[in-house]
Formats: sequence, C-alpha cells, structure tokens
Amino acid sequence: MKIDGKITIHRIHSGRECIEIEFVDVQSGTKFALAELSLEAFADAITGRGMVECTIDVCGLERVGKVMHVKSIKFPLLDLAPDKKVAACKEVARICPEGWVPDNYFGSQDSFWQDDGVLWAKCIIRCWVLPDEQPPSLDRFEEIYI
Repeated sequence: MKIDGKITIHRIHSGRECIEIEFVDVQSGTKFALAELSLEAFADAITGRGMVECTIDVCGLERVGKVMHVKSIKFPLLDLAPDKKVAACKEVARICPEGWVPDNYFGSQDSFWQDDGVLWAKCIIRCWVLPDEQPPSLDRFEEIYI
C-alpha cells in the first residue's frame, strides 16, 4: 500500500538528547510511527549507514489508508457534576453516533454557551473509512445535534 505522507524530524533537548522522526498519513490525519534515535545513530543513518538501531512507537495502523471525516456536534448539558468538562465528556460519549469518535476537547472559547437558560457544549467527532466507502450515517442524529 502506498500513501501520501508527511515526515517531521526534530531534536529533543529535555533531559534526553535524541532525534525523533514522526510519520503521518495525510489522508487519515494519523500519526502512525514515531522513531527515536540517539544523536550518534541519527548521524550514522543520514550519512548512509544501513540498519541503524532505533526505537519505533507504532500506533493508529487501523486508520492508515483510510479517509478521515469530521463533523461538529452540539448538545445540551443537563448534568454538570463534577464540572462542565467532565459532564460534556460523559454526555458526548453517551450520544455520539455509532462509528464516530468524539475528540473530547472542550477547551476552546466556543465549547460552551448558554441558550434560553440551558448550557450547551460543542466538540468535534471523527470517523475513518476506506476511500470508496461513505461515513456512518448521521441522518437521525443531524436533526437534533449537528
């Protein structure tokens, strides 16, 4: 499988001097590999030495090669205990349509607002599907929350 990707190489200075190389699948928006090399190993690799040792953290492979779809979801918050961010995470987990994943980020200025005395919340939901597939339907859900 060939994918369009992006690579980022950066030096880490905080306590451990090393180089990190991050690999991202553009279509799915997924970081799927993060390689960490010592400075010496990185120098060996970029000067042509093969099979240089490193550690590689691999994740998100189930999303690689898929297309990411993004929607914004808004919903009323009726239960505020213990705080509104915790309440929003619980509520979006309860109402999120099947096949979609909420990002649970409620830190922006427009994450919460009042409308007719009711507190509302908003966050992003995402799903990943093969390029020739449609995302899971939001028809019934859209009338209320999108």
